[in-house]
Amino acid sequence: MSKMLKADLSLLFVALTWGLSYYLVDIVMEDLGVYGQNVYRFFIAFAFALALGRGRMAPLRGDILKHSFIMGAILSCVYFGSTMGVKYTSLSNTAFLCSLMVIFTPLFATLYYGKAPSKRTIFCVIVSFIGIAFLTLGEDFKIQMSTLKGDLVSILAAVAYANHLLYTERTVRKSPQDAFSLSAYQFLFVGLINLVLMMIFEKPGIPRTGFTWFALIFLSVFCTGLAFILQTLAQRHTTASHVGVIFSLEPVFASIFAYILLGEVLLPRAYFGAFLMLASVILMEMPGKKEKLGSPDPDGEEKPI
Repeated sequence: MSKMLKADLSLLFVALTWGLSYYLVDIVMEDLGVYGQNVYRFFIAFAFALALGRGRMAPLRGDILKHSFIMGAILSCVYFGSTMGVKYTSLSNTAFLCSLMVIFTPLFATLYYGKAPSKRTIFCVIVSFIGIAFLTLGEDFKIQMSTLKGDLVSILAAVAYANHLLYTERTVRKSPQDAFSLSAYQFLFVGLINLVLMMIFEKPGIPRTGFTWFALIFLSVFCTGLAFILQTLAQRHTTASHVGVIFSLEPVFASIFAYILLGEVLLPRAYFGAFLMLASVILMEMPGKKEKLGSPDPDGEEKPI
């Protein structure tokens, strides 16, 4: 089995766990606030990473702390948006809107690498935004005020995650030997940032039931600690296009879990909107020319990292 295939399979596992995570976040939200949940989640994930990484952690250096803090700060924005999304809109809406990071990533890559977006990128962006309209707007395409806040923060989470993906890719390609340490220490910084925010904006609490503790620990270990470590390590051996295609399955998994576990059903036109978004994501990430490792754009041309 090639290194790229192993990396892609590990990313498929990540997409599956993230699809389940929206349901688990909804459970934990019954006992904990947005920031409090992330405090538990990322401190547990950091402890898991330390236990898993004995002998693999790089010596602590200034550059590792700097990059880990930046990655953690961006990731805090991602999880603020996605957790608030679960609170204020449907699980399926949150999942599909957060998946727009696959559209935003090549758009931001044009800013990072100084290349104008391709015609295919522009077309996919237009299709995806049409899909957003079908998914999130009410009858006669009027804004649904009841879910507007959740939909907007979910889109902001997608914007933040696109930046996280690009920054992580560039960082681990420069220092692949530090990939595990960068992933682990970013958990610590996300936990610390959310701890400060929790002390300011929320009342600290603890999970009140055994099932909530189970959901929180599963979120922390599998959907956070193991998932982000696998993602960071996999990005050394696969292309940005592969990452995008595989992560586009996350909202599909989320909708399946939402239907099975919660009986959540969307309107037919909302499913059509979700289909348009998913189709634009897959079309965006279909390689044109032969892919090269380290290429962030869909045309497969090597760019400086």
